[in-house]
Amino acid sequence: MPCAGDALSTGGTGAEGATGRPAWAEPGDDRPSPRPSLSVALTGSRRPPSAAAAQLQSVHGPSPRKGAQPGPKGEMPGGADGAKTGEAAGTRSMNQALPMGDEEPIVVGGVPPRLDAALRLVAVDAAARGGDIAIAVRHLERGDRWDLAPTLALPSASTIKVPILAALYEAAAEGRLHLQERVRLRPEDQVTGSGILQVLSPGVRLPLRDLAELMIVVSDNAATNMVLERVGVAPVNALMEGLGLHLTRVLRPLQVIPAGARGTNTIAAGEYADLFALIARGQVVSWDACRRMVATLKRQQIRDALPALLPDPGEGRPLGAAPAWELAHKTGGIRGHQHDGGLLYLPGQTIAVAVLTRGCGSGSEARRLIARVGLALWEAYGPGPGTGH
Repeated sequence: MPCAGDALSTGGTGAEGATGRPAWAEPGDDRPSPRPSLSVALTGSRRPPSAAAAQLQSVHGPSPRKGAQPGPKGEMPGGADGAKTGEAAGTRSMNQALPMGDEEPIVVGGVPPRLDAALRLVAVDAAARGGDIAIAVRHLERGDRWDLAPTLALPSASTIKVPILAALYEAAAEGRLHLQERVRLRPEDQVTGSGILQVLSPGVRLPLRDLAELMIVVSDNAATNMVLERVGVAPVNALMEGLGLHLTRVLRPLQVIPAGARGTNTIAAGEYADLFALIARGQVVSWDACRRMVATLKRQQIRDALPALLPDPGEGRPLGAAPAWELAHKTGGIRGHQHDGGLLYLPGQTIAVAVLTRGCGSGSEARRLIARVGLALWEAYGPGPGTGH
């Protein structure tokens, strides 16, 4: 269930429960990590690209080429093996019409044909609803990439909580705050939308670490604003800029629209997937910070989008056996927009994925489109006959 909010607010989605499929009908090591360019982080190559190639890669990823080779394998934290806004070249304004039916995906590496076909069909169905969908997939071990409208900047809703989480860990690593520092809940913090703090008694004091858990696991808007006030808007944007994510921007707290406010928090599918890929490689703040972020994201309780059509990860497996899949992710939803993105862990594989939607029917219809992307990844790369694994 999406949270209440208007088209410019940035609330989260509500949960239909941590397990089960939704009803679709409406009623560590603290050494700082260097901030790599995306060419290094996502391709494994340290040879600097040309300026033009670097610009293209930061927006679209490596150029498609015949016989592209998979990227290097690497152990992933938590895995089975371990103010520029839309001005960059090739970007699209969130208000610019995007004829998805005419958009051609960018495909790199050995993307399984069944995955390519399934994702194209999702895009066609989104266009048939009169909406837009942006999809970004990065297979970290194989080097496969699939992008559709990766630079379409849309209102971020609660997906912006992942950049805020990363900035919190950066501030802690730099000694600007401590994760055990307690913050007092004030009446003005109790904004509407998703979360539990809005109904608690003002005056309760919670550690920043616990506020971060609430911000991600139950998408608590009040907790998010309390963290953001302590971290600051500028450091979040500076961190994203330093990572090469130029379309990911925080402009204001969630569910708060100051008088005279212009614009809203934004994100793009390509950058959302890239951020998760960087986290999976331990290249945001520090390896330990990334490990902790992945652990928090795996505890996500709002599971009505990407994982909604996946099989039970423990079904038919012995007690104590590793699950068939895990997902570290964060959803977001406001009126007319439904998003989800994260890291899908399969045995020996890590896939960064992001799906953003605009105007794709009701909230449940849009989330079902996102769920079909999750299912397509499972069917293409998961175990079993006819898969790409």
